[in-house]
Formats: sequence, structure tokens, C-alpha cells
Amino acid sequence: MMRLNARNLYSLFRSFFAVQLLLLAFLGGSAAAEAKDRQPALQASQLHPLLWEVKGAGSSVFLFGSIHVARQDFYPLPDYVEKAYKGADMLAVEVDPSAPDVAGRMLPFLTYGAKDDLQKHLSPETWKKLSQKLGPSVEQIKTLKPAMLSVVMAVGLYGDLGYKSEAGIDLHFLSRAKADKKNIIELESIEFQASVLGGLEDKDAEAMLADVLNGFETGEAAEYVNSLVKAWSSGDADGLIELLAKEAGKDPGSARVMKLLIEDRNPQMANKIGQLLKDGKNVFVVVGAGHLVGKGSIVELLQKQGLNVKRIEQIEQIERSK
Repeated sequence: MMRLNARNLYSLFRSFFAVQLLLLAFLGGSAAAEAKDRQPALQASQLHPLLWEVKGAGSSVFLFGSIHVARQDFYPLPDYVEKAYKGADMLAVEVDPSAPDVAGRMLPFLTYGAKDDLQKHLSPETWKKLSQKLGPSVEQIKTLKPAMLSVVMAVGLYGDLGYKSEAGIDLHFLSRAKADKKNIIELESIEFQASVLGGLEDKDAEAMLADVLNGFETGEAAEYVNSLVKAWSSGDADGLIELLAKEAGKDPGSARVMKLLIEDRNPQMANKIGQLLKDGKNVFVVVGAGHLVGKGSIVELLQKQGLNVKRIEQIEQIERSK
């Protein structure tokens, strides 16, 4: 178990909102993945991630589907993505974790107070499994809420498979935007994101944690996570939709959590993106790819606003749109 502090707690938290990898928390898996489960290095020619352009009167917003944990061999990104970013005046992300007070604003939603702890919110069966898995270190995590602990454990698997939050797509562009002196806009607040995760009902939060613990015994998660990354890297929107739907359809609890973490967040982000376009801004938007595909997605919501939204798959399409 890693040492927990404010900085790596946020790193773990933001990884959870990588919707396309979030689902690992439901499926679980072995946190000691074998090397054979790692995917071979990607070549630039193999990458074809999801990008849409939303056209306004004299301005454009590009919507780039992100994964918040990634590998260094995902870079450089394809030319059509690079051109869209370079042509933007500003970058929009779900949240920017660089603010110095982020931990203080976030952790109250994700941890218990002095007179409360994790054990009080879990069934004896789940607590027993957790204690067996973590041993004495279980005492170190009793302040974490169940959903947050699910993230802590799931991210251990991401790392074993070679996926790191520090290589995540959104962090990549945040770093570049700061170096390029581009303005950065948050589509959500850290308080809102933390309240969604920390505000799950006990039955749903425990079910998430129980699935993770059970998954440690099955070893199925590595294949699933690699399938998600494969769908992202190849721009397979239908594949992402299928994977998301599969997990949401597992049981009522999974459906409720998926709705809270994806569908219910999309309208607010879509409205903010639409307003940026109305204001004549040229913006490169980076959000979890799960927010851009399927029913109720940001793409669909913008289309319902009467905006011209089209998929970009090659640099020539950007050239022709000017």
C-alpha cells in the first residue's frame, strides 16, 4: 500500500474520473499484474484517438477524448490532435489540479471525520476481506471513504500495467498550456467532483469496494483495462460505448454510479463549452473520452443545441474547415 498524502490522494482521485478506466473499480483485478498483461509500446501511427470539432461563427472548439492515466509511449500524439491544440487560444479541462489549496478543498468530501471511520460503513464481511487483503495497513486507510479506497487500490493495478497518472493526457496538455501561456478554464470544480465521489450512498460505495476486493481474486481486470486503452488509442467510439454499457449493466448499483459519474455531469460541461463557442473562443477541450460517446454525451448535447459537430480523423479535415 502506497503512503497516502494530499498530493497522491488527488492523483488517485482524478484517475477515478477517467471514466474509461474508472470501470476497473467495478471489475477489479489482480494488483500484481504479470508482465505479459502489459501491452507493447505504441507507435505514433497506431494512435487515432477521438477528436471532434464544434464550429461557431468564426471560432472552433475541439473536443479531445482523454484518458487520465496513460503511458509515455502514447506520445507524441497524432498530427491532427497537435494542430487542433496549437490553433487554440485556451485549454479547457474538467479540473486543474495545480492550485495550491486543492487538497484542502477536496479531502473533506473523501474522508471521514474524527468520530467516524470506514469500518462503520462496511458490512462485517467486506471489512473482513479488506483486513485480510491489507493486513495491519488497514488501520492507515480507515479515514478514507469506500469509493476513495477503491481508487487507491485500483490505481495500484494501473501502475502494474504501466499506466501512470503523471503521463495522463490531461496533465500532458495542462503542462503544455502553462508553458505556452494559454489560458486554462475549468469546466467543473474540485469540490463538485469530490462531492460526487464522496457522496455515494453507503450501499453503492461498499459495492464498488467489494467488487475491487473480489476482483483481486479473479485476475480479470488487466484484460479489461487493456481493452479500454485499445479502444481509446484506435478511436473506437463504439467499442468504448460497449465497454461502458457492459459495466453499467452489471447490476442496479453499477448503473446508478455510472449515471452519477458520467451522464449527470455532461449537461453542465456541455453548456459551458457551448457558451465558450458563443463567446467566440477558440478552445481545445480535454475531457474523459467516456463523456464524449454514447447517449447523453457532450457531443450529443451540443448537437441538440443546434451546433455543427463533426469527428476529426486527419489533419486535412482541420485544414478544410478553415
